[in-house]
Amino acid sequence: MSISQDLSDEKLQELAASGNTEAEDYLIRRYTRVVKALARPFFLAGADSEDLMQEGMLGLLAALRSYDPESETSFKTYSQLCIRRKLISAVRNASCKNTV
Repeated sequence: MSISQDLSDEKLQELAASGNTEAEDYLIRRYTRVVKALARPFFLAGADSEDLMQEGMLGLLAALRSYDPESETSFKTYSQLCIRRKLISAVRNASCKNTV
């Protein structure tokens, strides 16, 4: 099955949740810039920007797997929240380890 660029994020997430790896890969590629933009203002002590990108991508994967299509929010809004929370959590964990 070839993924169409016209598919909404919600439809791609639905396909990915049902096991379509092509839809999951496409959605991840579509959101890479979003992750990069959300990670930019953060600083992770003892790490580089790629580490923050990885944390942000983990947040995106969590959003892909936990998004509820019945919710009143869009996938984009939900994924941005998950990405931000993962980034904040990574920064907090790193700062706690550096103060001990």
